[in-house]
Amino acid sequence: MGGEQQVFYIVRFETKRPKVLLDGRTVSIPYTSYYKRKDKEVAAPHLAAFMDEKLAEQIKQLYPEKNPTASKELGYLTDNDPFYASLESVGEAVSAQELESTVRAALRVLKKNEVQAVLDKVLQESA
Repeated sequence: MGGEQQVFYIVRFETKRPKVLLDGRTVSIPYTSYYKRKDKEVAAPHLAAFMDEKLAEQIKQLYPEKNPTASKELGYLTDNDPFYASLESVGEAVSAQELESTVRAALRVLKKNEVQAVLDKVLQESA
Protein backbone atom coordinates (compact mmCIF):
# COMPACT_ATOMS: atom_id res chain seq x y z
CA MET A 1 0.00 0.00 0.00
CA GLY A 2 1.52 3.36 -1.01
CA GLY A 3 1.87 6.44 1.11
CA GLU A 4 2.69 6.97 4.73
CA GLN A 5 0.80 5.91 7.77
CA GLN A 6 -1.26 8.63 9.41
CA VAL A 7 -2.31 9.22 12.99
CA PHE A 8 -6.05 9.54 13.51
CA TYR A 9 -8.54 9.08 16.32
CA ILE A 10 -11.76 7.11 16.62
CA VAL A 11 -14.38 7.41 19.36
CA ARG A 12 -15.66 4.23 20.99
CA PHE A 13 -18.87 4.00 23.02
CA GLU A 14 -19.17 1.36 25.74
CA THR A 15 -22.80 0.89 26.71
CA LYS A 16 -25.06 -1.86 27.95
CA ARG A 17 -28.18 -2.99 26.17
CA PRO A 18 -31.06 -4.78 27.85
CA LYS A 19 -31.77 -8.31 26.61
CA VAL A 20 -34.90 -10.21 27.59
CA LEU A 21 -34.22 -13.90 28.13
CA LEU A 22 -36.67 -16.68 27.30
CA ASP A 23 -37.61 -17.03 30.97
CA GLY A 24 -38.59 -13.34 31.10
CA ARG A 25 -35.55 -12.07 32.97
CA THR A 26 -33.77 -9.01 31.64
CA VAL A 27 -29.98 -8.85 31.60
CA SER A 28 -27.61 -6.12 30.45
CA ILE A 29 -25.28 -7.06 27.62
CA PRO A 30 -22.12 -4.97 27.06
CA TYR A 31 -22.19 -3.34 23.63
CA THR A 32 -19.43 -1.46 21.83
CA SER A 33 -20.13 0.92 19.00
CA TYR A 34 -18.11 3.56 17.20
CA TYR A 35 -18.95 7.14 16.26
CA LYS A 36 -19.63 7.70 12.54
CA ARG A 37 -21.48 11.03 12.49
CA LYS A 38 -24.38 12.74 14.27
CA ASP A 39 -27.05 10.17 15.16
CA LYS A 40 -25.11 7.33 13.51
CA GLU A 41 -22.96 4.69 15.14
CA VAL A 42 -21.34 1.65 13.58
CA ALA A 43 -20.34 -1.72 15.01
CA ALA A 44 -16.80 -1.94 13.60
CA PRO A 45 -13.85 0.40 14.13
CA HIS A 46 -12.85 0.41 10.46
CA LEU A 47 -16.26 1.99 9.66
CA ALA A 48 -15.88 4.74 12.27
CA ALA A 49 -15.15 8.38 11.49
CA PHE A 50 -11.42 9.08 11.36
CA MET A 51 -10.76 12.41 13.07
CA ASP A 52 -8.17 14.61 14.70
CA GLU A 53 -7.61 14.64 18.46
CA LYS A 54 -9.47 17.91 19.05
CA LEU A 55 -12.63 16.66 17.34
CA ALA A 56 -12.46 13.35 19.21
CA GLU A 57 -12.40 15.25 22.52
CA GLN A 58 -15.36 17.39 21.42
CA ILE A 59 -17.36 14.28 20.46
CA LYS A 60 -16.58 12.75 23.87
CA GLN A 61 -17.99 15.86 25.56
CA LEU A 62 -21.19 15.67 23.48
CA TYR A 63 -22.02 12.09 24.54
CA PRO A 64 -20.91 11.56 28.18
CA GLU A 65 -23.82 9.16 28.82
CA LYS A 66 -22.30 6.65 26.35
CA ASN A 67 -18.98 6.32 28.21
CA PRO A 68 -16.90 7.50 25.24
CA THR A 69 -13.20 6.88 24.83
CA ALA A 70 -10.99 8.24 22.08
CA SER A 71 -8.25 5.99 20.82
CA LYS A 72 -5.23 7.01 18.84
CA GLU A 73 -4.75 4.85 15.76
CA LEU A 74 -2.05 4.60 13.14
CA GLY A 75 -2.97 3.46 9.68
CA TYR A 76 -3.29 4.17 6.01
CA LEU A 77 -6.15 6.39 4.89
CA THR A 78 -7.25 6.21 1.28
CA ASP A 79 -9.02 8.86 -0.76
CA ASN A 80 -12.28 7.09 0.15
CA ASP A 81 -11.60 7.55 3.89
CA PRO A 82 -12.54 11.11 4.83
CA PHE A 83 -10.62 12.71 7.67
CA TYR A 84 -12.75 14.94 9.90
CA ALA A 85 -11.52 17.96 11.84
CA SER A 86 -14.66 19.94 12.77
CA LEU A 87 -18.06 19.39 14.34
CA GLU A 88 -19.66 20.77 11.18
CA SER A 89 -18.01 18.07 9.06
CA VAL A 90 -19.75 15.30 11.05
CA GLY A 91 -23.10 17.06 11.27
CA GLU A 92 -22.84 18.07 14.94
CA ALA A 93 -22.99 21.85 14.56
CA VAL A 94 -26.14 23.44 15.96
CA SER A 95 -27.37 26.83 14.92
CA ALA A 96 -29.36 29.16 17.15
CA GLN A 97 -32.33 28.58 14.85
CA GLU A 98 -32.13 24.78 15.35
CA LEU A 99 -31.90 25.25 19.11
CA GLU A 100 -34.96 27.51 19.14
CA SER A 101 -36.92 24.99 17.07
CA THR A 102 -35.95 22.18 19.45
CA VAL A 103 -36.94 24.18 22.52
CA ARG A 104 -40.30 25.07 20.95
CA ALA A 105 -40.92 21.38 20.16
CA ALA A 106 -40.09 20.47 23.76
CA LEU A 107 -42.51 23.10 25.06
CA ARG A 108 -45.33 21.42 23.13
CA VAL A 109 -45.03 18.26 25.25
CA LEU A 110 -43.30 19.37 28.46
CA LYS A 111 -44.11 21.99 31.04
CA LYS A 112 -42.21 25.26 30.87
CA ASN A 113 -40.50 24.64 34.23
CA GLU A 114 -39.32 21.18 33.04
CA VAL A 115 -37.73 22.69 29.93
CA GLN A 116 -36.19 25.47 32.03
CA ALA A 117 -34.74 22.91 34.46
CA VAL A 118 -33.09 21.02 31.60
CA LEU A 119 -31.69 24.22 30.09
CA ASP A 120 -30.37 25.34 33.48
CA LYS A 121 -28.71 21.95 34.02
CA VAL A 122 -27.02 22.00 30.61
CA LEU A 123 -25.85 25.58 31.04
CA GLN A 124 -24.50 24.83 34.51
CA GLU A 125 -22.58 21.77 33.25
CA SER A 126 -20.93 23.73 30.45
CA ALA A 127 -19.88 26.64 32.69
